[in-house]
Amino acid sequence: MEMATVWQALGAQVTLLIRGGGLLPKMEPFAGELVAEALTEAGATIRTGVSVTAVERPAPDGPVTAVLDDGTRIEADEILFATGRAPRTDDLGLETVGLEPGSWLTVDDSCRVEGTDWLYAVGDVNHRALLTHQGKYQARIAGAAITARARRTPPLDTAPWGPHAATADHRAVPQVVFTDPEAASVGLTLAEAEHAGHRVRAVDYDPASVAGASLYADGYKGRARMIVDLDREILLGVTFVGPGIGELLHSATVAVAGEVPSPACGTPSRRTRRSARCGCGCWRRTAVKRLSHVVAQLSDRARERHLELCGEVSHLLAGRMHGGGLEVPLLGRRPVVDAPCQVDVAARAVFRRDRQVAFQGAPVARSFPAAEILGQ
Repeated sequence: MEMATVWQALGAQVTLLIRGGGLLPKMEPFAGELVAEALTEAGATIRTGVSVTAVERPAPDGPVTAVLDDGTRIEADEILFATGRAPRTDDLGLETVGLEPGSWLTVDDSCRVEGTDWLYAVGDVNHRALLTHQGKYQARIAGAAITARARRTPPLDTAPWGPHAATADHRAVPQVVFTDPEAASVGLTLAEAEHAGHRVRAVDYDPASVAGASLYADGYKGRARMIVDLDREILLGVTFVGPGIGELLHSATVAVAGEVPSPACGTPSRRTRRSARCGCGCWRRTAVKRLSHVVAQLSDRARERHLELCGEVSHLLAGRMHGGGLEVPLLGRRPVVDAPCQVDVAARAVFRRDRQVAFQGAPVARSFPAAEILGQ
């Protein structure tokens, strides 16, 4: 889909052939539908449920003809195949340890290959989440697990979201498809959540209703969906579709991976305090009034320090896994403070698995009193 978007935008006449029933089958159905609609409006032709059975190019510099399984012939200047991926494990000597050469390597959550006590596999080869950032994530988990098993200090912790478990591989994989509009998702879809036995509700929202959408583009079109676990009041998944929507994915990932309690995502609000800086209600009885509210409940985690995180989703940047939790630099924004206190604007809020908040002060020139922060 990404290359089809690129070539169509460059002026080519694109025909997209799809074996399945639609685009982006691993995301919410509306994601593929909106991307397909946009490609069609741009002039592309999309055919689903077809396969290429033969390709012909009689002359090296002539056109290429694709023969489909229904007998249709399509002529084009060039043809581009998305062939998928296969593991390159045929020459590693896997047979010497009882594994099949050329196969995917099945691993547990510590990334140790099943049936072995010393072999680990990270990245695409384990077939868990075939994305670059997930491979890096798995490498950190595997390294920590190897060290823990060798030293036995700290004890190995492979519980969900533990420091030695790649839980995100099956609960919170973030990904962006750079089509136009972009499609981004993290966590479970509605169908996946229901199939897993969760009692959930899908909360849909039109991003065009957000005031900032009109600043981004006239006629902004998109859709957002959150999957809310009604028993635990947390987000299990979030999907965005729209121009520039990939910028919102990080904060949704924080909310899903951190299992942040989210009564603002459709259940009755517990707080009604308003922001002194922007004058907007930070807590809503219904779904996110602004897309930034997908992580609004992060402020509840910080209430003991009288710090309310309020602002656009895009301001919560550069989060990373940190000792079993998520580390989110506040990056010097002007927080809202509801009691006299000193606030280090370079502090870091660390959201751990037990949902307790610890502030780690980074070296800075000085701290700012609450009144001074509000006045900046």
